[in-house]
Amino acid sequence: MTIKLISIIGTPSVGKSALAAEIYSYTARLGMNSHLVTEFAKDWAMRKIAISPINQLAVVGQQSHFVTALFKNNYSLAISDTSLLLAAFYANYYSNNSFPNLVSAVQEWEFYLMKNYKVKQYSFFILLTKEEYQNRYKADGRYETFEQCFTMQDKLETWLHEHGNIITIKASECNPEHILKLSDIKL
Repeated sequence: MTIKLISIIGTPSVGKSALAAEIYSYTARLGMNSHLVTEFAKDWAMRKIAISPINQLAVVGQQSHFVTALFKNNYSLAISDTSLLLAAFYANYYSNNSFPNLVSAVQEWEFYLMKNYKVKQYSFFILLTKEEYQNRYKADGRYETFEQCFTMQDKLETWLHEHGNIITIKASECNPEHILKLSDIKL
């Protein structure tokens, strides 16, 4: 049996957590054996604890533990509002590329999941227009200003496409049915 991991990726405040929760709720109502994996780093942000680049290593470790534990417990679908690749981006973005090997470590972990748990990963990057982003942006629990987030968006999208298999989605495509269809999940 193939296990699926759906990761929602994007810059801060684009709606990753809301969309992941919506997808999880939708699949749970359908009776699917799914689980929501929340972003470990978000707890630190909400408590206004600064995450240094070296702390991103802890974020990667904890997030990988959360996801791996799900598959050891026989869930057939995990929905996450982040990805390890996103943590690798942040670690390098804020440290002037001090952790170049982190990307390959994340890719090795993804291969490990595929090999040992038969996990198929689907990563969706939310791309918003400036107006859409302004309507969604909330300063609470954020390290970056709106302008910093919006400027980071293009850099992140380019970086993700260089380092992973990413599907870019627009605001109008941010709904559970569309994401599940793109993830080859029959409803």
